[in-house]
Amino acid sequence: MTGAEKELVERALLEILPILDAVSAGFYTRLVARDPSLRAFLPTDFARREELFREALGVLLALLDSPHMVRPLLQELGARLRAAGVPRDVYATVDQAWLEMLALALAPPISLALREAWANCYAEVVAALEAPARPPGARAPRTTVVRS
Repeated sequence: MTGAEKELVERALLEILPILDAVSAGFYTRLVARDPSLRAFLPTDFARREELFREALGVLLALLDSPHMVRPLLQELGARLRAAGVPRDVYATVDQAWLEMLALALAPPISLALREAWANCYAEVVAALEAPARPPGARAPRTTVVRS
């Protein structure tokens, strides 16, 4: 993601914070409307759903600032989702439900630039979710700097 894209996504996420309860409820409503089978993977407690939604937004904001710190967390989450039987096509459904809710939540219609920025941000999230997680305690591979 470019710096301008990160700024667009961050600004949009911060703009919805005052109405986060409504955005969260709307997102989950749209998600389940698009794919009712996903209801089985969601907490029945709406307060817990909102908590998870807040955490997800926090992860997105952290990804914008420190992707190298967040990727291992997303890889671990992806492993848990796979183990729970969450289908891979859920990522496209989440993306569509989120874009619909974002379009409703933001005052002016969302711009093409924001849609592209979100697409790039979400592509990074999905890539990390689909990457294999390192075993607990495993260190990141070392990189060697070659100087000439």
